[in-house]
Formats: sequence, structure tokens, C-alpha cells
Amino acid sequence: MIFLIVFAALFYSPLILEKKLPIPADTIVGLYHPWRDYFSKNYPNGIPFKNFQITDSVRQQYPWRSLSIDLIKRGEVPRWNPYSFSGTPLLGNFQSAVFYPLNILYLLVSDFASVWAIQVVLQTVLGGIFMWAYLHNLKLKPQAQVLGTLAWVGSGFFIAWLEWNTVVHVAIYLPLVLLTIDEIILEKHSPPKSIFWPFVFVGALVSSFFAGYLQPFFYVFITSLVYLSARVWQTKKFQKLLLFSILYVLFFIISLPQLIPTLSFINLSARDVDQANWTRPDWFLPWQNLIQLVAPDFFGNPATLNYFGVWNYQEFVSFIGTAPLVFALAALFMRRDKKTLFWGALLTLTLVFALPTPIARLPYVLKLPFLSTAQPSRIIMLVDFALAILAALGLDHYLRKSPRAPLGSTLIVVSALALLLIFTYKSGLLVSQRNLILPLVITVVVFFLLSVVHLVKKTKSVIVLAILILTLFDLLRFATKFEPFSPREYLYPSTKILSFLEGKAKEEVFRVAALDDRILPSNFNVAYKIQMAAGYDPLYSKRYGQFIASLERGKPDISPPWGFNRIITPKLVGSHLYGLLNTKYVLSFVDFPQFKLLAKEGDTYLFEYPDALPRAFFVSRTINAISGNEAISKIYSSDFDSRNSAVVENFRTAAFTTGQAKITSYTENTVVLQTQNTSEGFLVLLDAYYPDWHATVDSVPTQIYITNYIFRGIKVPRGNHLVKFQI
Repeated sequence: MIFLIVFAALFYSPLILEKKLPIPADTIVGLYHPWRDYFSKNYPNGIPFKNFQITDSVRQQYPWRSLSIDLIKRGEVPRWNPYSFSGTPLLGNFQSAVFYPLNILYLLVSDFASVWAIQVVLQTVLGGIFMWAYLHNLKLKPQAQVLGTLAWVGSGFFIAWLEWNTVVHVAIYLPLVLLTIDEIILEKHSPPKSIFWPFVFVGALVSSFFAGYLQPFFYVFITSLVYLSARVWQTKKFQKLLLFSILYVLFFIISLPQLIPTLSFINLSARDVDQANWTRPDWFLPWQNLIQLVAPDFFGNPATLNYFGVWNYQEFVSFIGTAPLVFALAALFMRRDKKTLFWGALLTLTLVFALPTPIARLPYVLKLPFLSTAQPSRIIMLVDFALAILAALGLDHYLRKSPRAPLGSTLIVVSALALLLIFTYKSGLLVSQRNLILPLVITVVVFFLLSVVHLVKKTKSVIVLAILILTLFDLLRFATKFEPFSPREYLYPSTKILSFLEGKAKEEVFRVAALDDRILPSNFNVAYKIQMAAGYDPLYSKRYGQFIASLERGKPDISPPWGFNRIITPKLVGSHLYGLLNTKYVLSFVDFPQFKLLAKEGDTYLFEYPDALPRAFFVSRTINAISGNEAISKIYSSDFDSRNSAVVENFRTAAFTTGQAKITSYTENTVVLQTQNTSEGFLVLLDAYYPDWHATVDSVPTQIYITNYIFRGIKVPRGNHLVKFQI
């Protein structure tokens, strides 16, 4: 545990000593406007940023979690996010991690950013403790437990995904799940202690599921089933299967509040069409990237802006440390026991599915649900996990039984690095040459240390201690090079333009558009409670994607591919449909003389868009459409006037009187309006349609119709009424 404490203390020293946050907030102010404009006086060339590749944590996880916690503190379930995609599910997107047990920390401490940092640290601490406990349960030598623990918390997978604050949280419970399986099957404790472990098993699975990333949880779940099957078969305790069946059912029941909205959203999402081409080179783990097992920065590193390999580094880096790799290979070569067989088989199987092998391609060829939409390279999580355990098994074998050091596996690594160095020298790959030197030196040092054992008696424990210290240094160097820590003031600071928009958002309901990807990127706006038609999420409404694709094409063509992937930023302000997005303000680097200029901050213009429709209004005519295809066609017909008519699906073509509609309250989960009209009217609300929304008129339920392909509409009787939309 001392090594884990030292690793955590040194790695998180910028947080502990300088109060910097483990989040790439430096990319907000260093890459994007209007923040670059705001800081341009003191930083005319822009604020330096460390790692441009991991911006998702500030574009997705942080704003989603912040919004969710804000709603929970107000006593509401975080069901809806009105700030992206003209409105989109928040609970259903899964990555918001609404029900994650460790979110209780946000309720105990008011400073969200500080708790976020604590949660990042807890990944290392809990991940290390759970791995150590599992390795201890395997009755390995203490030094082997340390090596396996360090290899796991300092692995490429762990470090690359650490600041997402979701993916690694999912993974850290895997060793705890395996530990509880052993405890329950082997019955090491008598009641009442034995009753404790089934609850831990369910709690670990539930925590992993609620942590907020579905794909790694799938790996945790499948691994638990395989491990359980192997353990039951090995011990012949088949009667335990009934208990575990009950526990898995209990987990399933507890997960339903998250599972149901997520599956509903997936069913309505564009996940099946908004996918990268699985035949492209960066979908699977490229064969050449196995080099990163011995030299993580062979192809460069995004943190040093010299990465030249297949995109991207984060998805492919599988490094676990030089010495741990040596001992993992030693376990495969020298141990002949069931533990090594299991983890060696898992390592082989996961590599088969990570690499572009015929077996790995099958789910995509057959278009298997879920599997065909998941990027296979992310199974590196299990590759690193298996390697970390094998490293512990290898060192344990060396300490217990091996009369000789694992020099053979060390020579394999040394030879591989030497050959790579020769290759890079002849190929002129200077970046690779430089980044091979340190791994080669460390491997040679490991070889030297292991060789000393043969020359000097009774030095094995001292040599192993030296190897553990060397591993600590090796993994710390790797982790600190990649991971950014940012000053707190870089985390969504206010600017002149943003302050203006925030103030307006308190007075009226509208959306903002950015006509350049470098200005207010999708989801940053969530932190400021500014609504946009743009959005960035692996899950978004298929209908919404079709509508925006049609708008950008300028014709009723909704066929995929749409020209965007996960990130939607409607920019065609000249479209006759753009006003339907309720975009009142436009941000641009280009001057638009036809628009009213409201502010200019550095290179960024803020305009008022003259053709924006109000969020809620009555129309004088409805046009019936019996399908989505017919609806999108009629929206593009020459007689369609978006201000006075609405294409409504499965309604009727009719004339209505127009009245007045005023939004009196607008919150994330509820919209309240006062309406007045002289006869029956049809009210259009330019928020995205979703079947979970319900509407009432004077507390009487009324049907919500799909209007103008993606929005909402309801009938309103004559007179004065209180209309409420609620999810």
C-alpha cells in the first residue's frame, strides 16, 4: 500500500500542492473562442495547453454531471438537457452517471470542481485498493501484489481515460467483483461475515454500471460471468449458481431506473447510422500499435504534439510498465497453473477481439446489436487488466519457485526494443528513436538487476524492491507526461460575450449558434446554461440528425451518411428552416452586414439573427403528414410558411386562429405557458419532441404531436389557459 500512496501522492502533486484540477480546462481557454479572445491581452499567441486529445471530459462528462447534480440538489430527477440538440435526454444518455453512488460527495460538498477532482483521485485509490485486495486473495507474495497494483493503476488504459471520470470508474470495480466471487464460492468466512459478500458483489456491479460508460461495463459483466463459470467448474460447487443467479437478477432490478431510459434513448437514437466506418484503420487496434506495450510513445505523444501514428493515441496505448511486462511474459512462459491459464487465455482472447482479426470483424459483418456499434479497441481495458495480473503472477513465481531470474522474457523485450531502435535509425524516425531510449534503458537495468541475483547471494528481495521502485518511476513518467492539471480559473471562465448571453438567458428563452467549430463548441454552453441547437453526444435523436442533415443540404434528403459524426453544428443560416431552431444569436468570425452586430470580442462577433422564430407560438394552419418522409417533404414545399403553418404528423389539415403564447416558466424538466386565443388554436413549441414528455392544458392531459418533423405541438381550446409541458 505504501507504493500506491507514493504513486498517488506524486502523480496528484499538482492538485495537492498547486490546487490545479485534474481536467483539461487549459484546452478551453487555449483552443477555443471567445476564451482565447478574453485572454488575448496577456496571451496574444494563446494560453498553452497540454493535451488537445482529451477534451471530451470538459465537453461532455463535466457539464453533464454538473447539470445532473444541480437538478438533484433542486429535488428533481435529471431527465432532460435543454441546452443541446434543441433538447435531449440527460438521464438516458448514460454518461451523465446520475445514479453513481459516489455522487453523494457532491451533496456533501458544495464546490463541484473540488469533488470532481476527488472523484478523479478516487479512481487511482479505489482501483489500487481493489486490485491489491484481489491479488492478496490469490495469496501472492506482497511484492507481487504491489507490482500488479502499480501496473493496473498506471496502465495505458487507466491513464488515458482517467480524466473522463467515468470509464475508469467503471473498470475499478472489476477486481472487487472477482474478489467477491471467490469469497462466496470458497466460503472462507462463516456467518455473519459470509452474508456480507453477496451484498458487496451486487454493490460492485451496480456501482460499475452506474459509473456512466456502457461499453467497459459490458466487459466487466462478461468477465464476471466467465470468471464465475471457471471458478464453479474448478470447485465443482454448482449449487452456488442459484445464489449468483439471484444476485444477477437483483443487480438487474436495481439497474432498471437507468437501464430503461437508456435503452429507450438508444432505440430512438442515430447510433445505428451515426457510426464511423468499421473498416477504417483506427477502428481496431492496429497491429503496429502493439509496439506501445514496450514503448508507449513510439509514435509520439499528443501531449508533446508529435503523435504521428494512427489516430488516436488514447484508444490504443496499452503500456503497463516495462518490468511488469517482463514478469507478465515470465508468467506465460514459466507458470503452469490454472490462474495463469485463465488470465493468459483472457489476454489472448481480448487481443483477438481488439486487433483486426477475422473473428473481431464478425460482429460488424453480421451487424450484431450493440457489438456492431462499439469500438473494439477499447477492450484494451481487459488486455491491461490481464497483463497486470499476469505480472503479479510472474513475480510471485520468481519469488517462490524460480531458481533463476526471468532473463529470457527480459531479453525478449530488450531485443524487441533494440530491433525497433535499429529500424527507426534506418527509417529516420527521430521521434521514435528518442522515445525508445528510456524503455530500452529501463529494460537493460531490469536485466542487470535480475542478473545480479546469480552473482550475489541473498539479494533477491533487495533486487525486487529496486525493480518496484523503477516501475514506480516508469509509470509516473508515463502518466505525468500525458495527464494535464489545469488552474481552476481556466474552467469555464466568463467573457464579455458569454456574460451578455447569460444575462439574456435569464430574461428570455432562445438558442445560440456558432458558425465556426472553434467558437463555443457544442456542450461548453451547458456550463453557462445557454441553449443551442448544436450538440455533441454518441447518443442523439435520429430524427434530429435527419432534420439537421436536411437543413444543411437545403433539400428534403435525410439519407445517411449525414456529413457529421456525434457532433451536430447547424450552420446554414440562409436556410428557410433555420428560424425553426429558435436561434436568436449567432457567433462568427465573419462579419454579416445583414445581421445586427451586438458585440465584438477579439476575433469573435455576436449578431442578432433576424429570422428566429419565438420558442412558442400559434399557427394559422396545420398540414397533415402520415409519415416522417412525407413531413420532411412538405416542410420543403413552396407553400410552407414556418411562421404561420406547421406540418403535423397524424393530425389533420385544418385552419386555426392564432392567439398569444407567453412562456412564464422554463426549467430543464418543465415548460409553463399562458395562452390566450379567441377559438381553438394549435400551439407549436420549438423544443425537440421526445415521447417521455407530457402536456396538460389547465391540468387536463392533452396529446403532443410531432410537429415540423422534430418539434412539439398541441391543440389548445379557446380562451385563457395554463399550458404545461413536463417530463
